[in-house]
Amino acid sequence: MQFLVPQNIDLEDKVIGPLTLRQFIYLLVGGMIDYVWYVIFPVSVFLVLGLFTTAIALAFAFAKVQDQPFPKFIQSFLLFLFKPKIRVWQKDAKKPRIVRANPKPPEDIQPHKILTKTELTRVAKMLDTHGWNAQAQTDMAQRAKSASVVKPTIIKTQQKEPEDVLAGGTKPPIPAQSRDIWKQLNPKH
Repeated sequence: MQFLVPQNIDLEDKVIGPLTLRQFIYLLVGGMIDYVWYVIFPVSVFLVLGLFTTAIALAFAFAKVQDQPFPKFIQSFLLFLFKPKIRVWQKDAKKPRIVRANPKPPEDIQPHKILTKTELTRVAKMLDTHGWNAQAQTDMAQRAKSASVVKPTIIKTQQKEPEDVLAGGTKPPIPAQSRDIWKQLNPKH
């Protein structure tokens, strides 16, 4: 099966007759400058200046030098004129002096806690189940009770209509928080 491959995709679109937009603008600017010469100067001076301006406008619009558009050729020529042509290697170039301020040691860094294999598997399981692992939560609750005395707190919430919650009033509690609150209020379950 053969497909048509687009060719000459770098050609500009012909906007005004056989002219591209860029060519039309070059010719328009050249014509405007010629008109200014015609209004300001006498006919003999206008013919000299107008011929020069028209030649430049036509060159910018249609001429190509070594298969490059004339504006690109002029740009390359000017860069060649003004850039240095000889590069000099300086062996003894001064190295920049780098000054580092004495950084303050971070104050909030805590040493890493080394986890046992069972704790690591429990944490991995909790992360995999997004906190819905009941066994890991009961283990954590038992560890919290054995570590320190936790006073149950009752959180008073106001019942709101679903529209109020969706409209941005307050955020509903996430399921893990709701389950923990329910376990605190109902220790039998």
